[in-house]
Amino acid sequence: MTRAFIFAEFDDPPADVFRGVADQQRFFRGAGIKHCHIIRDGRGERDGLGAIRDVNASGMRFVEEITAFVPGAQIDYLVIESDLPMVHQGGSIRFRPSARGTSLTWESTFTLKIPVVGEFLARMLRIGLQRHVSRMLEQLREDLRDARSQVVPAP
Repeated sequence: MTRAFIFAEFDDPPADVFRGVADQQRFFRGAGIKHCHIIRDGRGERDGLGAIRDVNASGMRFVEEITAFVPGAQIDYLVIESDLPMVHQGGSIRFRPSARGTSLTWESTFTLKIPVVGEFLARMLRIGLQRHVSRMLEQLREDLRDARSQVVPAP
């Protein structure tokens, strides 16, 4: 079993960071993302609980189901289909208030079912996933910074 993990800090409140990550059109872009489409809308919100999305990143396809959706606090998901011989134990993104604004943790745990070289390839996949998610989070950080700079103070 391999665990990918990222910790990131944002200058924005958890609700804003959450909205940016939950919006698949906004979050799944750049960083090798070819496309991300909603296959099935979530209950209550398009990207919410029960949503199924098809993600193609760096030539690999993942179909993810949102298994927990707590606005401002948590998004959990499970890869239910992939081009890779993968068993996904689950992924989670947590948003917590911090002195700076928001502390975000992302983790995903999986096993590649490939004899002999599976563990080695899983480590390589972990490194790639962490790199891609880090880039996506950095893009979101820039988007949020740009949105803050465009806010006009009241007279």
